Amino acid sequence: MKFCELMQYPDKYNGKLVTVRATWVYGYEWSYLHCLGCEGRVWLDTSELDEQSERTAKHTPKGAAIVNVDVEGIFQAGGGFGRLNT
Repeated sequence: MKFCELMQYPDKYNGKLVTVRATWVYGYEWSYLHCLGCEGRVWLDTSELDEQSERTAKHTPKGAAIVNVDVEGIFQAGGGFGRLNT
C-alpha cells in the first residue's frame, strides 16, 4: 500500500498488518517512517525484528541515517509514540 494512504486513513488500518515503502529516518533517540509526498510521519519500533530483518538492519549505516525501506508490521494509530510523540 502507499504510505500516503496510511497517513490519510489511519483509523481504517489501525491494528492491521500493513506493508509500505517509505523513508526510514533514525538516530540515537528517533526512528520514524517519513514521506516527502504527503509529509506523513510514523514512529517505527524496531525492538522486535524477525531474524531476516535483524540481519538486514546490521547493514544499515550506524548512528543516524536516512534509508528507503519496505516495512511490514502492525500499524497502531492514535496517541503518540516514541520520544518525539510521532
